[in-house]
Amino acid sequence: MENKRINLSSLAWPIFIETALRTALMSMDTFMLSKYADEAAAAVGMVQLFVFFTMVIYMMGATGSSILISQNLGANKKPRASEIGRTSLIFNIGLGLVLSLILRLSMPWLLKTLNVESIVESYAKEYLSIYFSFSVFQAASLVLASILRSYGYSRLPMYVNLGANLLNVLGNYIFLFGPLGLPILGVSGVAISTVVSQGLGALVMLLLVVRKKEIQFLKGKFFPMNRQHIGDILHIGVPSAGEMLSYNLAQVAILYFITPMGTSALAGYTYAINISRFGYIISLALGQATQILVGHRVGAGENQRAFGEVLKTLAVAMVSSLVAMGTIALFRFPIVGLLTQDPEIIGITSTLLLWSVILEIGRPINLVVISGLKGAGDVRFPVAVGILMMWGISVTGAWFMGVYLAWGMTGIWLGRMLDEWLRGFVMIWRWSSRRWEGRSFVQSSSEKN
Repeated sequence: MENKRINLSSLAWPIFIETALRTALMSMDTFMLSKYADEAAAAVGMVQLFVFFTMVIYMMGATGSSILISQNLGANKKPRASEIGRTSLIFNIGLGLVLSLILRLSMPWLLKTLNVESIVESYAKEYLSIYFSFSVFQAASLVLASILRSYGYSRLPMYVNLGANLLNVLGNYIFLFGPLGLPILGVSGVAISTVVSQGLGALVMLLLVVRKKEIQFLKGKFFPMNRQHIGDILHIGVPSAGEMLSYNLAQVAILYFITPMGTSALAGYTYAINISRFGYIISLALGQATQILVGHRVGAGENQRAFGEVLKTLAVAMVSSLVAMGTIALFRFPIVGLLTQDPEIIGITSTLLLWSVILEIGRPINLVVISGLKGAGDVRFPVAVGILMMWGISVTGAWFMGVYLAWGMTGIWLGRMLDEWLRGFVMIWRWSSRRWEGRSFVQSSSEKN
């Protein structure tokens, strides 16, 4: 019998709220710091690229487990799905401990390479020294959320992230403004608030996973870990993370073009990135729901159903992004005015948000169709195309138009826009060609056995 929790609407709307809360959690530090100092906001906004890098690495386990669990549940292989969940959590925690140590030791070098003003570098060092030390909380949280969503419990991560977000806002307020005579810790306090909220969120999600009898999380051995499951997770997770990693590294490269333009350009870019995230949250949620849904459909052998659902979801995602980003662009001046009073920063940010209307209509193509390809097991093609076009169009275009032609931040944004649209057309061709059929991981595993 089909799991009634596994359909687009029941998966998408809780993921949408959860994604909005995660986005708010990431952006809240920057927005609240804008009231503390523009340099502090620019610094934390800048290091969000490094924060996102750690998330990409941890998404190897989360994405791999999500696709494998979904396909195995679709094929009615529930014990195997439970084993994959346990293995993915232990794997990600171990990865988180190792990566946290490496990033903490390499942090001074990473910040020096950006060549920013000393005050911005100082603020960035304060934040990253704390965040990198406890990034393992995010590693655990991402996997646990993916396990719950794969079983159709998409509301639970939403509730947990709501609580974590409120806790983070409260902590930011206390450490930035020092009510009742409490000490003002500034950027360090914001970092403490972030990692504490992430840690408590991960603990609550672990308790939820253990309590769900259907998941059977404790029914089986945690050690020794199943090597085949680790291999399967990496088989899917590494290419999936590679696509996101390529995007993140491309953004770091673009950041190198921006920093010589000055703190105002960096702050404007930071504010525009954080605000525009709210324009594609719906598409991001639809993409994540599509990955789970396609995994179940393909695992059950319902390829034609999966094909049609992806195309319908894509249409909804593009319209939603147009409406959301169009609304933001319409009210861009009052929105930016809430963050800064600097006329130069307001001008840069407002211009970028206007261009974002076009950019964000194209982004859903990649978010939805790439997720569909991954859910079907076709994870290598998006990586190859992503690396080629992100660097060949986004980075190269940003340098050519932004630096060489001296179009400044507008040129930088145009390079990003061309990449999203052209890459999206290639992904639509891939899905329409149906070359993803026959790549189901469940089928390949059966053939091996």
